[in-house]
Amino acid sequence: MVEFEIKRNMTPQNIAEITQLLDAVEKADNRKPLNDHLWIDLRQGGRPGFAGLTARHHRTGQPIAYCQISRGNESWAIDLVVDPQHRNQTLDLGNALFSEASKIISGEGGGQVHWWVCGATSEHIDLAKQIDLHSGRTLLQMRVQLPLSQQTITATKQVETHSFRVGIDEDAWLNVNNRAFSSHPEQGSWTKQLLPSKLRHTVFGLASTKMLGSTSTIVRSALTLNKAVGQNNCCSRDNPKNGSTRAASYFIF
Repeated sequence: MVEFEIKRNMTPQNIAEITQLLDAVEKADNRKPLNDHLWIDLRQGGRPGFAGLTARHHRTGQPIAYCQISRGNESWAIDLVVDPQHRNQTLDLGNALFSEASKIISGEGGGQVHWWVCGATSEHIDLAKQIDLHSGRTLLQMRVQLPLSQQTITATKQVETHSFRVGIDEDAWLNVNNRAFSSHPEQGSWTKQLLPSKLRHTVFGLASTKMLGSTSTIVRSALTLNKAVGQNNCCSRDNPKNGSTRAASYFIF
């Protein structure tokens, strides 16, 4: 028997419990289980459009699965984390948690939902079929050995850059970012109110006095970087904005 709970805001104790689960999953899978945007929302304890859904063992009360939804750029992000010792229950836990998540999203107007999964197992694929998700797109991780060779550096056009200057660069950076990611579910439609939380987790490098573009660098642990990463695919179905329980979702595996 499993007990379920839904929280729209997370206390420090809630965050600590879920973090313990995430740490166990990271150790087993050799990669972080939540994407950066969802992780930031969890660490902040939630914001408008956030919900944390937890499945707990009926005897110990410990979290054995966690589902999170976060509102994004005219869409929703969703993720599912299952304790390594309870992976044989992935289909049942995932179905129950996604069902509740779908009700929350539908109750708040519906929309597209994106599920990002790295290296999907047969359980992920079966779960996607059970909740009527279909393939959308493929993502590949690009890598390069550092430091770059002198030949590569010499052949590269030099561009003047400087670090992000808090209090100076916000408007210009947001203008460039929101134009470049106008249709991106997580990176687009950022605001001055949202930016500080992102700055705490990301290092920005910006180009020239007239901002033409930007790059962000997220430092990973050696444990994460050394994991071989396969391709990511995406599945979806439509979720009308009339509150229907037919949830639109993108499934990436």
